Amino acid sequence: MVDLSVSKIVKLPSGVDIWKIPLDIPETEVRDRRLLLSPQECERADRYRFDRHRHYFITARATLRQILSRYVDLAPEKICFEVGDRGKPFLPHSCVRFNVSHSGNVAVVAIAIDREVGIDIEQVRSVEVEQLARRFFSHNEYAAICDLEASDRLAAFFAYWTCKEAYLKGTGEGLRGLSDIEICLTRKEPKIVRGDKNWQLQQLDIEEGYAAAVAIL
Repeated sequence: MVDLSVSKIVKLPSGVDIWKIPLDIPETEVRDRRLLLSPQECERADRYRFDRHRHYFITARATLRQILSRYVDLAPEKICFEVGDRGKPFLPHSCVRFNVSHSGNVAVVAIAIDREVGIDIEQVRSVEVEQLARRFFSHNEYAAICDLEASDRLAAFFAYWTCKEAYLKGTGEGLRGLSDIEICLTRKEPKIVRGDKNWQLQQLDIEEGYAAAVAIL
């Protein structure tokens, strides 16, 4: 059985649960967790070229199954996933909604009941902020980043990115819609300016060196 003692759960006021999963675990534990995966998931894991990426996938997927088993009356290895029209996985015949993201050596899972949810986490790293913002962000988002002091632009970029991707993962639209929505970062909480304004956004403090956000409908 997967040990969840090293995983952290945060219960948001909205009723959404956020689980943090460390992905750097001993290889012996990775082998144990692989036993929870479906044949299709094992095949997908084996397509990874590097051991680290394969181990991270196995750990994230198996722990997701163990987490979901706490919300549905099924053993982790018995859980079956289906994929919606837009490619978003879901549990058939269940009111439990979930979404997963991972970056670096950390994965996060958002769990909601009868509410759609999306989550994103990104390890903050050096990137070409202005170039990427010009390409993927709206004119107003790009201008807002450029108006900041140079030392503040990287954090703002990842704040925008995670909010936008959490929303797009929640709707199932994927990254191709990054430039089609617009986010305003306010002091209280991010707001959707262009897109479905019924979705709520919240930035998450998961771990130092990471940016994360959740979108809830």
